Amino acid sequence: MTHHPDIVVLWIGVNDVWHKSTFGTGTDIDKFESMYEGIIERLSSKGIKVFCCTPACVGEKTDYSTPKMVT
Repeated sequence: MTHHPDIVVLWIGVNDVWHKSTFGTGTDIDKFESMYEGIIERLSSKGIKVFCCTPACVGEKTDYSTPKMVT
């Protein structure tokens, strides 16, 4: 079945990047970024509105000491 949505919501997880920064086993940030850019460009080129969402950071601390991701 082929779908023709007007809107797509991308739920972007943090696990790939988080695992890279903490364990060295996740996705490199440039690969992570280019993958999502590609998805967004393909959808947008078809006139589809794209909304990106993400959950709170994994391990977020209430004292604001959570390490920041550097891109």
